[in-house]
Amino acid sequence: IEPEEDVNYIQKVISNTVDTKKIKFVVFRIEEEEYAIKVTNVKEIIRIPQITKLPNLPDYITGLCGLRGGLLPVIDCRKLLGMPKHDFNENSRIIVADIYGKTVGLISDKVLEVIDVEEAAVKEPPSSFKRINGGVLNGMVILDDGKRIVMLLAAEKLIKVDGIDEAMKQHSPSLGNL
Repeated sequence: IEPEEDVNYIQKVISNTVDTKKIKFVVFRIEEEEYAIKVTNVKEIIRIPQITKLPNLPDYITGLCGLRGGLLPVIDCRKLLGMPKHDFNENSRIIVADIYGKTVGLISDKVLEVIDVEEAAVKEPPSSFKRINGGVLNGMVILDDGKRIVMLLAAEKLIKVDGIDEAMKQHSPSLGNL
């Protein structure tokens, strides 16, 4: 074997054995846009139950719903991201997310799929997007040769937006785990 062939062979073996780190995301739709949150943050996905509205909360906090004997604060992702109000329908779902031990529900128009994405495929969002609602958008993935863009939500920032944790604690001591 010539040295040049040997180097090419070694490079092929290395490139085939390098363990590319993949991240799983739950992809959901709001309006016509696709968003995602890490699967590791998702506890379950449920249909929209009866939601009790509470006074003096930011507009994007829809209210509370009961979940297995507890209370779940629910965020309307449409309002959080500045999209127009839309009535819930049979496709609407709440993504129940566990973010650093705090449970919150995220309303989506439709849950689409779970995808595996190579960590290297996650791109930084444009700087103007980073400022939206305290930086809840923290990345994007371009799929299908650029025909599909999925925006990634920073779960840890969802619970910090406009002091959601403080606002919810004011309304119920039982929400202290939020």
